[in-house]
Amino acid sequence: MDEVRHVAAIITPKIDFAIINRAYRDILYLFDGTLPGYQGCTTSYHDIFHTMDVVLANIRLAHAIALTGVDFSAQDIDLIILAALMHDTGYIQRQSETTGTGAQYTAIHIERSIEFAKSYFQNTQKASVDLEALAQILDCTGLNANIDVMTFHSEVIRLLGFMLGTADLIGQMSDRYYVEKLPMLYEEFQEAGIPGFTSDLNFIQKTPEFYAWVMERFQNTFGGIDRFMKNHFKARWGIDCDLYAIFMEKNQAYLRLIAKKPDYKTKIKRTIRTQKHNVLSFNA
Repeated sequence: MDEVRHVAAIITPKIDFAIINRAYRDILYLFDGTLPGYQGCTTSYHDIFHTMDVVLANIRLAHAIALTGVDFSAQDIDLIILAALMHDTGYIQRQSETTGTGAQYTAIHIERSIEFAKSYFQNTQKASVDLEALAQILDCTGLNANIDVMTFHSEVIRLLGFMLGTADLIGQMSDRYYVEKLPMLYEEFQEAGIPGFTSDLNFIQKTPEFYAWVMERFQNTFGGIDRFMKNHFKARWGIDCDLYAIFMEKNQAYLRLIAKKPDYKTKIKRTIRTQKHNVLSFNA
């Protein structure tokens, strides 16, 4: 989060982080199970680490686009960070939801995330946030969303939606732990009743197809804005390439390799992050 604030201040030096800092604290409480009314995170793939990966990717993409001449306001930066922080809050179960895990809400988690965001800003923080714009941005993370027919408050809000939709995908698919966490995503899909997969190995085997679809989505749905990401790495770190793109492809290359092996689980035994523990063995 320190890096998120640093990059945000580069984009808009006058930004006030009060709203963002409190929302960040409360999202940590939400996922940890200490925000009143909620149980905490019960999903292994859509966890706090995924959320923060997306927050960081989103502000980096904003910086990359700002370097092309786009002038983001302080209010835009608020929406960029807040939307990323709240984009998967719909997976968190309320105290009254006592069966299963948050994965059962996969198909409706965006609607639940919007509901959480509106409730949070109306009842908890009472901050001045454009909630309709926030909802429009969150809607862009839906893989089945027909973004071409969506209505946006402005072209800037459309761009912020495209950014979050892009960051949501690159944040997870470039993750150092992406390969290890795919069986967890399969388990979430199973609980949600999402069809099309016969086993965790079959899920692994079909992931490269999904990656190809993602690449097409970047270009045809989100306007190819992912191509600007290398601007950030060059300006911030002096690295003249897009590290997200490189590691997305590295993950997919490894998946294509292990998908041919029935004993693929032996190839992904590196330790992974979990919310409640520093590391957890894949087979633990």
